Amino acid sequence: MGVRDTIAKALMGAVKRTDLPTDAYHGTRRVFDAFKQWPVKEAYTIDRALGTHVAKDPALSSSAFANTGLSPADYNKMTAEAYANIGETPHVIPVKIPAEDRFLQAVQPEHRPSREGQHGFVGEDSLWRRVRTDTSAIENMAGYEAYMRDPDLLKAALERGRNMPSDEARAVSRALVAGESPMISGAQQDLPYFLRNYGAPVGDDIKQHVTDTARKAWEGQGYAGIRYINTAPMEAGAAGVTDPTSYLVFSPANIRSRFAQFAGDPKSLLSPNLLRGAVGAPVLGSAFDQGQYQENPP
Repeated sequence: MGVRDTIAKALMGAVKRTDLPTDAYHGTRRVFDAFKQWPVKEAYTIDRALGTHVAKDPALSSSAFANTGLSPADYNKMTAEAYANIGETPHVIPVKIPAEDRFLQAVQPEHRPSREGQHGFVGEDSLWRRVRTDTSAIENMAGYEAYMRDPDLLKAALERGRNMPSDEARAVSRALVAGESPMISGAQQDLPYFLRNYGAPVGDDIKQHVTDTARKAWEGQGYAGIRYINTAPMEAGAAGVTDPTSYLVFSPANIRSRFAQFAGDPKSLLSPNLLRGAVGAPVLGSAFDQGQYQENPP
């Protein structure tokens, strides 16, 4: 059942979304009501503009922005009252996000071997040290998705980023999209190689088009976001972090506080408000996701 069908159903009676099955955590320095999609000019990078980033391990979220003194077990036992009492201090928000199969897996191949046994290094390097950085991997994925769907966007990126004349950029962009390996800056490159070599396009306007085009395409394929290995040393490498798995959630409507509850109010189904509840009021309770619903809740 789609979101629009659910809204129609909500108009006919109380409907409660009950299936936001994945627990995740978001580190922040302040309490806020809703996540939002930031434009590239404010988010600075494509991966940040694509959506909201959350972590599987609360210690990872805490390492980035918070220092509450709470252990992972404490977060799992956190009550609505405890969350409210945190106030404006740095903290981690326990959230619920869509099921694992709603997330596209980021392509992060191992780009360097472990240092095990080298120069006195003991033990194997952590996976997050060995794979392609998350920012680069997600930007490459977004660029590939967007350029394959809009060769003119790639043409503009070549003109601005590689200083190509318009006619040459048009020919090269068509060749790349066709799977060929034209000569670029003295080397034959296919599209994946070009993206790895040059990364994000130049200019916020082109980056924004890449972001919007890729996100729309992925959402059209049924994905709610991207799952990736966090590679930030201050986050994945922080003390106490055991799992660097993180998620990028495209729509604020698909991320909720663990204490959110919805019943009967059709506007709440698409609201970005973390605690949006029935009849437009924040209500503390179990969170949910689109997909499975409990009708006529008590």
